[in-house]
Amino acid sequence: MPVISIAMLVGLMAMAALPPLNGFAGEWVIYQSFFRLGNSGAFVGRLLGPLLAVGLAVTGALAVMCMAKVYGVTFLGAPRTKEAENASCAPILMGVSVVALAICCVLGGGCRAVAAAR
Repeated sequence: MPVISIAMLVGLMAMAALPPLNGFAGEWVIYQSFFRLGNSGAFVGRLLGPLLAVGLAVTGALAVMCMAKVYGVTFLGAPRTKEAENASCAPILMGVSVVALAICCVLGGGCRAVAAAR
């Protein structure tokens, strides 16, 4: 279960759009567009750009809190049923697939960072 737990943590962090994972790459592009909108010549753009960026930041904070709760209840909480008390490790193929997806989340964010640096 420790491997599944770490892979799930990586996936939840990606869903919460935390850097350096793939979820953050898309959110960063949205932040940049809001910042550019704030520097535009139009009054409405200068007003809405920062407000939209703050709204996205609040949404991101709520996502982080939700994902932390999901991880805490799933992996750190006390078992609620007899079946949960006697839980066994997942089959190897399930573990490999979850770890492969976690690696994709890390590589997706890393590739975006390399592309942005160019």
